Amino acid sequence: MIGHGNSNSNSILYDISIPLDAPPDSYPIWPGEDHLKIQTMKNHQEHNVHVSSLSLGAHLGTHLDAPLHFCPNGNTVGDIPLEKLIGPCLLLEISEADCPNNKIAPSALIHHSDLLKQHKKILFKTSNSREQLLHRPFTTNYTSLSEDAAKYLVSSFPHIHLIGIDYISIEAKGASTRGAPVHRTLLSNNIIILEGIDLSTIPIPDSCASATFNLICLPLRINTIEALPVRALLCN
Repeated sequence: MIGHGNSNSNSILYDISIPLDAPPDSYPIWPGEDHLKIQTMKNHQEHNVHVSSLSLGAHLGTHLDAPLHFCPNGNTVGDIPLEKLIGPCLLLEISEADCPNNKIAPSALIHHSDLLKQHKKILFKTSNSREQLLHRPFTTNYTSLSEDAAKYLVSSFPHIHLIGIDYISIEAKGASTRGAPVHRTLLSNNIIILEGIDLSTIPIPDSCASATFNLICLPLRINTIEALPVRALLCN
């Protein structure tokens, strides 16, 4: 939580982004992804000013994937309409019972079909959040979206344009050897993927498994790239 609304509002702003300059072993980094490197180009002692240079992987930390990531000639980050990245979203808490083999099954979505019909942006809170996996080094033992669930979302809810999950990949490790079917199913239908959102402290009423928020997840304006880190926020 990073702040409150004005005195006439009870709204709360939650920062669900991973701090990229945290120690490397304090959040998961996909194997092979470039860590954040900050180089001081000028300093106050020698130049009377502080100037830095940044280097990082495009899929580091909390980030979004555009279709180009897995679709040749797919849309880039710069092609994403801003309304896909800002606006009302549905946060669904998925139980372990609906995640056989650590994969969200279609049954988890069928339970919430009425809610899914009403929202264009869907965020999944899973055991990844309950186990604080975004605050630990990378593990292959995380909950992801199953291929069948991705296909069900696309076929049953064609209005959905963003899917987010609480780990740095929406797809199980090793899926790229099978063609990354979850990524391809979503991205080929122009569904933006938001990965690495920290939902561990986001409250959901005990009486239900869902909550609604306003989402903001904006990348830098680098138009021709397939993915970028974002600052992701939820406002209730």
